Amino acid sequence: MRKFLFAAISAAFCLASAVTASAQASRNNSADGIIGHYFIDHNGEQSKVKAYKEADGTYTFQNYWSRNMYDKDGNIYKDVKNPDKSLRDTPCNEMKIMWNLVYNAEKKVWKGKIYDPTRGLRADATVKFTDDGRLSVKGSVLGIGMTVYWKPIPAED
Repeated sequence: MRKFLFAAISAAFCLASAVTASAQASRNNSADGIIGHYFIDHNGEQSKVKAYKEADGTYTFQNYWSRNMYDKDGNIYKDVKNPDKSLRDTPCNEMKIMWNLVYNAEKKVWKGKIYDPTRGLRADATVKFTDDGRLSVKGSVLGIGMTVYWKPIPAED
């Protein structure tokens, strides 16, 4: 009886895992699958961003939290390195860091533009999900690029 119970529990666990993986894969293979919240940890910089769909059908990522977002006086840092001077007063927790992302269903990738506020650099972006559910974000300028992996996180209220 014990062996049967153990086998039944194991089978149920395997089925639940397969259903969860299938649901995740299905979500990641649709255009809206990118919508959500992500944690970025790269070169000592940590941020949280949210992805949403614009009225024109493209996708945008906006920063809403950074580990070091306040100066010594308690003021939120501004986007002072932005090449667009009109955006230099944008608080770091309101910066759009990827925009105009369009989904290619055949290749299962999104392409658009990305902005690195630490360097004030804009680049082409290619975004896709990895097999383990992370978001692979590649920024490139003139064919030279860098890939960073973002971890999906639960939405914060």
